[in-house]
Amino acid sequence: MHLIDFHFDFETRSRLDLKQVGTVRYATDPSTEATLLTWCFGRTGSIKAWRYGEPIPQEIIDVALHPEKYRFNAFNMSFDYLIWTVPFARLIPNLKRPAIDNLEDTMALTCHARLGASLGSAAIMMNLPFNKDKDG
Repeated sequence: MHLIDFHFDFETRSRLDLKQVGTVRYATDPSTEATLLTWCFGRTGSIKAWRYGEPIPQEIIDVALHPEKYRFNAFNMSFDYLIWTVPFARLIPNLKRPAIDNLEDTMALTCHARLGASLGSAAIMMNLPFNKDKDG
């Protein structure tokens, strides 16, 4: 079965400080919320955004209910996977967790290519037309 690449990234807010408590405690805390989800399908798909308070787009609901059709791609997958499966899952009844085999961490790939674990540095070294937005 050919999987559709689903590239996604979350911005969040919480009463907790991510750097002080770590990814798991932060993502699983009841005060943590997904405030922005950006995504695209495939390598050349248009980038779309959902913001907290807006209706969740049908294509995201399809990904949430049928994750077996998608390869989930994120820079720092451990964070985005936890946000997808805990606070974002609160917004979509019956969200199904994607299989571990269908996860790809692009940060691991940049580390393997010796570009480092910094999204901003990797983007500069690869001459990408976009930079890391440090302000979120």
